[in-house]
Amino acid sequence: MSNIRVGVIGLGVMGASLAQNLASKGLKVNVYNRTPTKTQALLQKGVPNIEGYSDLATFVNDLTGPKIMLLLVKSGRPVDAVIEELRPLLDPADILVDCGNSNWHDTQRRQKAFQGVVNFVGCGVSGGEEGALRGPSLMPGGKDEVVNERLLPILRRIAAKDFNGKPCVTNVGRGPAGHFVKMVHNGIEYAMMQGIAEVYDLLRASGYSNLEMQALFRACNYGNLQSFLMDITVDILGTRDSLGQGFLVDRVSDVAKAKGTGGWTVEAGLRFGVALPNIAAAVIARTQSARNFTFLKNLDLRGKTSPLKKTAQELQTPLYRALELVYLTSYLQGLDLIRQASKELAWEVNLSEVIRIWQGGCIIRSQMLSTLHLFWEEDNSWKQKLLQEARVDLDVLRLLLYKTVTPKPVLHATYDYLQGLFQPTLSSNLIQAQRDYFGAHGYRRVDREGNFTGGWN
Repeated sequence: MSNIRVGVIGLGVMGASLAQNLASKGLKVNVYNRTPTKTQALLQKGVPNIEGYSDLATFVNDLTGPKIMLLLVKSGRPVDAVIEELRPLLDPADILVDCGNSNWHDTQRRQKAFQGVVNFVGCGVSGGEEGALRGPSLMPGGKDEVVNERLLPILRRIAAKDFNGKPCVTNVGRGPAGHFVKMVHNGIEYAMMQGIAEVYDLLRASGYSNLEMQALFRACNYGNLQSFLMDITVDILGTRDSLGQGFLVDRVSDVAKAKGTGGWTVEAGLRFGVALPNIAAAVIARTQSARNFTFLKNLDLRGKTSPLKKTAQELQTPLYRALELVYLTSYLQGLDLIRQASKELAWEVNLSEVIRIWQGGCIIRSQMLSTLHLFWEEDNSWKQKLLQEARVDLDVLRLLLYKTVTPKPVLHATYDYLQGLFQPTLSSNLIQAQRDYFGAHGYRRVDREGNFTGGWN
């Protein structure tokens, strides 16, 4: 393994971190960046086993064949541009791994276009800069003889570890499954982050100081909620502003940016017929944070807040239960989307393995993942118990929703999603009746077999 030479193309934050991770595990690493200054910046760190190149052809030719190259450039056209530049330098036995946040449709297109030219693999990478450097969660997808036999022996060396000490990497499935699973991971991430932010907003509106909120989030960071996102929330709330007075979080603009993966997840939910209310609400909340409402210019729409008149001790359990439901329903919605897409497109995704590799390195890791794989197995008694507990917690969630006036789109979505699961009948019978009334779309009856239309006055 120490004689293997791996190539890394693109030396932004993630590319440079992954290159150093590979090198620290004893692998020899060739690095190339379109802008030579980034290559030089990495080489100046003096990390052993890394060799930099300013010429792409030399970079490729100096790799031992069959060559393995990790591509870490901005998704979309930049990926296509690099691949086209590489095309004359590639051999059909080589492996080109796109480790960026590419749209799974693009990955599917590239795999078809480069069949017989190179083994093109889409690989999700989660963990941010620190994860890429110390150990990320890796989600490659592709043919067994390419991913399992040639790529995984390398990726296992640099991946984070799950709760049992195994590498957080697996061949998640066929075709573009790697980037699809990473996309859904990011959608779940949107929902969990927004849910935490809504609880923060609720506490802030109720007059809690940053340190009081920090103490509450720290007290809730145990059991199923023990997670990376809760860890960093505790740190953020206690960080003082080094450039002024007070706390840094209070100086951060409230316009949240996004890279598109959350929106792609919602689109996929519509494509595969899977309800993703938490994720959709979180995506809309980020979009709305820009507040480009020019028609409301110069209006003061601030209203009175109605704070929660409870002590921190009284709030700890309700907040824990509310966030636990956000985590649970966000995971279930995302995993249901992966399950349905895999079923329709024959990707053969193993959900238990996906849950396992999310246990370390990635942004959405939490202790809840230690048991969540049971939901997708045949133990209905466990599922029944889990959802019965969730039904009880709906009363807790209702308290938070209707006692304050801060916006809570993900908390509301969580509540409504669970209510939809628990209702024996939904109001959609009226919608189907309306559709048949104006468009003769047909309907099914509950008291007899067959398809029907008409019969309205």
